[in-house]
Amino acid sequence: RPVSFRWKQGDNGVNYGFIAQEIEKALAGTEAGMVSTAGDEMQTKSLRYTDLIAPLVKAVQEQQQQITELKSQIEVLKNK
Repeated sequence: RPVSFRWKQGDNGVNYGFIAQEIEKALAGTEAGMVSTAGDEMQTKSLRYTDLIAPLVKAVQEQQQQITELKSQIEVLKNK
C-alpha cells in the first residue's frame, strides 16, 4: 500500500513510497529480490524502486487487457 511520510532528518517535505516489510511479505516465496536489508544494528530494510517498475507495468497491461475484454462482453450483452 502506498504511504506518505516525512524523513526524521533533513527535508521537511512529504515523501511517498511503500513500507519495505509489506512488500517483502507480499513477495514472500518469489525471487523478486526488491527488498534489501542493511547490515546495521536495526536491520534497516530498503526497496529498490526501479525493480518495481517492470512488474507494475506488466500488471497494468494485464488489467488493461481485462478491461478491454470486459467492455467487449458488455457490448455483446447490450446488443442482445
